[in-house]
Amino acid sequence: MQKKYVVSWLAVLSGVLSILLSCAPAQVTVKSDSAAPAGRRDQWGCVDRTGTYVIAIQFDKIYPFHEGIAVVAMGDKFGYIDRTGKIIVSPQFHGALHFSEGLAVVRLADSRGFIDKQGIYVINPQYEEALSFSEFLAAVKSNGKWGFVGKDGRFAISPQYEEVFGFSEGLAAVRVGNKWGFIDKSEKYAINPQYDEVLSFSEGLCAVRTGTAWRFIDKEGDLLETASYEDVQSFSEGLAAVKTHGKWGFINSKGEIVAIARYEGAFSFRENRAQVQLNGKWGYIDKKGEYVVNPRFTRALSFSEDMAAVEQTDNKWGYINRKGDLVITPQFSRALSFSEGLAQVEVAGKWGYIDKKGSYVINPCFSESFSFCEGLAQVKIGPQ
Repeated sequence: MQKKYVVSWLAVLSGVLSILLSCAPAQVTVKSDSAAPAGRRDQWGCVDRTGTYVIAIQFDKIYPFHEGIAVVAMGDKFGYIDRTGKIIVSPQFHGALHFSEGLAVVRLADSRGFIDKQGIYVINPQYEEALSFSEFLAAVKSNGKWGFVGKDGRFAISPQYEEVFGFSEGLAAVRVGNKWGFIDKSEKYAINPQYDEVLSFSEGLCAVRTGTAWRFIDKEGDLLETASYEDVQSFSEGLAAVKTHGKWGFINSKGEIVAIARYEGAFSFRENRAQVQLNGKWGYIDKKGEYVVNPRFTRALSFSEDMAAVEQTDNKWGYINRKGDLVITPQFSRALSFSEGLAQVEVAGKWGYIDKKGSYVINPCFSESFSFCEGLAQVKIGPQ
């Protein structure tokens, strides 16, 4: 089974901070709410960056937009809407995934197929399981075995595997019996099944486990180095977090130690910064393994566009810059990273959005919400 790690949310900061922000943390200023359109108070709609409802409160669920289209739920059926809220594929499916490479997986009863953006079946429902298209092929399960189909519905790789991952960097992980290997798109083994667990390839390297030992291999199956680890994360920005003797450190793509294993926790690098935990507190290191922000926070999210959300010991969240200076005063019950210039923050059980100066663009009034994606954010009025 593929390992999963906490994925940190994105953060955003405008090019130049004001003199006020450079001297002291910003306090939040309030912008008045926009009125919510009529609808049941346990339903969802979408707002734009000004807080204006672009899609009225009317759906039982709206999922983030992908390729300009979002999955929506009405009762126990799923369909699709465009960015104006127009239903382009009526709710009729028992399950649906977002669009990827122009097609989406949909489920009718226990069968999966693929539709295009007009709602026309490109591949009729017939599979027991299906994954989204990745690198022009989609993994599907037929008669208990996994294979891969093209957009014409023909098998490019015949069903023969117990388990698979989607293609990544030209290779797909496949399980035969109890062992994992990798195939290319011609169905040939690039690396024979021999591992107990694998991740997907990232930056040309992949983590594989034999017994309790994790190592990294390249696309020819050659070991990056002879050292083994208790746990690992995939490579990101040229470095990977590795665990040895119960502590986390980082190695580069040559297998060289960049940061010695001394941290209780670590996240992957984002924008040349990685969160590390020491003595119960979180800080940030650079790619030389040196502290750029000393460990002093209870929790910390990844940097993106020069800002990161952090939690202080009083359980309040705020935001720091790359030097570790607080630029938005800790005052929120929860705070997520900036996305498309705005960040979700929670106050007294309600979610709103602030801009990169710490001013409210949309007051906290939502029981649930998503980050902005493709210019819109999904929001819910009413019970959580």
